[in-house]
Amino acid sequence: MAVVMCLHERILSAVKLERTATVRVLEMLDLARQERIFLEYECKSLQQYAVEKLGYTPWQARERVRAMQLISKSSKAHELIKNGKLNLSAAALVEDYSDELPIEDLLQDAISMSIREFEEKLRELTGRPQKERRITLSQDVVEKMQKIKERYQNPGMGDIELIVVLLDKELRYGGNNVFA
Repeated sequence: MAVVMCLHERILSAVKLERTATVRVLEMLDLARQERIFLEYECKSLQQYAVEKLGYTPWQARERVRAMQLISKSSKAHELIKNGKLNLSAAALVEDYSDELPIEDLLQDAISMSIREFEEKLRELTGRPQKERRITLSQDVVEKMQKIKERYQNPGMGDIELIVVLLDKELRYGGNNVFA
């Protein structure tokens, strides 16, 4: 029993360190954003910097950047992440909807529901369409997607993950309208 209790205490200590490190990463990303250091590393965005220079997958980078944006606006979100009550996925969702709904209400729902329940409630509240949509991709589109994954130096990236990254990039930094 003593070995089990010792292991349990070590796990609790590691969990505390993990939470502290997560919050510290978010705080450092906010400093990087403020100082725009990603430009010094030839990255056009903080998310690109997090992927290319910090080694996160595009999805992990997106979650951290969105969570960082949230804690820069909400000390309550900062505390909830620090205490382990709000995970990065939920924090990113809160940030995604923070322009449409009050952050305090979103945080309360985020900590009291599963991610799936939270996403569903957010869609209902905002009138956004259902998340799932099925599409069939032609082989040439699949090949182009693979080339982009290789360009991101992440050939194992999932197709949906790539689509989300490209959509986020276009929405935030959209260039010329190719349809005009």
